[in-house]
Amino acid sequence: MGEHGELVSLRSLLPALILIVDGCECAGQIDAAALAAPAEVTVVALASGRVAPGPVAGRAVTARPVRRLVDPAGELRSSLRLGAPDGSATAVLVGRSARIVRTVPGSSDPAGEYGQVLPELVND
Repeated sequence: MGEHGELVSLRSLLPALILIVDGCECAGQIDAAALAAPAEVTVVALASGRVAPGPVAGRAVTARPVRRLVDPAGELRSSLRLGAPDGSATAVLVGRSARIVRTVPGSSDPAGEYGQVLPELVND
């Protein structure tokens, strides 16, 4: 769901870098991911519950927009078998074909952990 309660199909956002940020103070990681992703890759910050993860007050907005979505039932976390939130972000890299290219639990360094894979999402 979008920030205003509208339904959003993740497929319509592909290729995408989805950051699952349940219980995470991840503003820095979201910003770093937005800077690392090519323009053709949508960066999504996704949280379970009813409130989309918003930018931190007083923090500069990233140059690239980040889609902030909610997954009220935690379906994505469950379908990926990620287990309970542990306070860190999980990065899910999804190609244009909807194939999950890589899942990175406990992600803290977007450029170092999966930056080299991001351009591949566009051609997948």
